[in-house]
Amino acid sequence: MALNKKANWGGIWKSIKKIDKDSNGYVTLDELDEIFREWFPVELDGKTLHRFFRYNYGSVQNRNLINYKQLKIDLNSKIIANDKD
Repeated sequence: MALNKKANWGGIWKSIKKIDKDSNGYVTLDELDEIFREWFPVELDGKTLHRFFRYNYGSVQNRNLINYKQLKIDLNSKIIANDKD
């Protein structure tokens, strides 16, 4: 359902880019969770994304850091695939 809200995704990536001061492609798990909750409050009410982010995009050296660039690539490809259906 969140994949259908294409207008939100541009804002999400801009918000993430603002907090990635070193442009290294990583943000903290809490920062990412806060951004997603800001953009999808109803869909994420009572839910957590921590396990999903850590398992799929967490840094090997520091599990609190999330590789948002890979997350963006994966989600954008799912959005495009969803558009084709």
